[in-house]
Amino acid sequence: MRVEQSAVGAGRASCAFRRSPTCATIERRGLETRPLEPVLGPRDAVKDFGRTPFSFNCLEEPHRYDWHRCESVDGFVPYVRVGRTNIVIGEPLVAEDDIAAAWSEFTAASRQRGRRPFGFMVTQALRDAAVEFGAVTVCQLAEPRVDPSTWTRSGRRKRNLRNGLSKMRRADVVADAAFAGSGGPSLDVRAAANRLVDDWLSEGVRHRGHIHGVNAWHNVDEKSYFWVLDPNDSGRMLALLIARPIYGNDGWCMHLIRRPGVPDGPAELAAVTAFEVFGNKGVQYATFGPYASPAVSECANAGRMSEHILTSVHEKAVTNGGHANVARYYRRFDAELRPTYNVFASPGAIAPSLIAAATLTETFPRWVGALVRAIRV
Repeated sequence: MRVEQSAVGAGRASCAFRRSPTCATIERRGLETRPLEPVLGPRDAVKDFGRTPFSFNCLEEPHRYDWHRCESVDGFVPYVRVGRTNIVIGEPLVAEDDIAAAWSEFTAASRQRGRRPFGFMVTQALRDAAVEFGAVTVCQLAEPRVDPSTWTRSGRRKRNLRNGLSKMRRADVVADAAFAGSGGPSLDVRAAANRLVDDWLSEGVRHRGHIHGVNAWHNVDEKSYFWVLDPNDSGRMLALLIARPIYGNDGWCMHLIRRPGVPDGPAELAAVTAFEVFGNKGVQYATFGPYASPAVSECANAGRMSEHILTSVHEKAVTNGGHANVARYYRRFDAELRPTYNVFASPGAIAPSLIAAATLTETFPRWVGALVRAIRV
């Protein structure tokens, strides 16, 4: 993990970072080591300001992230380097009132280093700030979310869900749980989960869901687990839901893994069990993370050609590729689809930023093929 101070104004060098919970030391390359006053560390920033489904991922896969330490406000902007693009996923780890200042500082620092800032799957707050700075923004994504404290199994939209759960009950299929702080599932359950994840990755997945790596047993005590075992084979797991904390909103991001080839039922049972456990604990925010929305909307600061490219790429590479069906799938839980946005530094940055996103999400051939076709039209 590398932390960089802003290069704006003072011309400061990139820095390596060591931290404790209360203090930090900046090691300047080729200069003396200079201790700092106690400051907010990355883990503290995630816990205080991590409001998006991706914030905990900074702690899950720290090797993938660089960190821009803000100078104008308290906090950080975690980002991923792909080529010459600096990708911010979600939003900066700062107070909500400081999002605009943090984004302005980060984009200026990126450009000064000859790099391209790109906001990927960002919040409404960051989108609004970026629009004021003249960035091209578009809604191409939707985040299925529920309020577990008010969620129930009743309602006309959930009829099919209830029917599926009834079938699970008649077949003696049940869900189990290990809530955060419990130490996680037993070793036997972990072994079954590992086999499910291996099968899911090798047979059932063709892209990176949630932009999350599947590292089930890292930071175990901070996660909650919900799983469904085959009643006829305790070593065969049918579904697994791994919930990771969204500390800044007292919520949870749920990664649902279902065994390839198994009909609907076990995965839904795991999700409903999670809703009900979270609801009993007063949780008001649970999400499956953003997925492609059914259609493009809310283009801002985009000319006709830019809007055409964004719409064409979405339709050909995302909607036709089945990604939007994932968001529709979660509607069976009566989940609200909250808009999520992409933010491009300029119209000329759209194509390279989309290529960077395709590289990050491991959907490069589909996205880039659609992008080339869109530009040719």
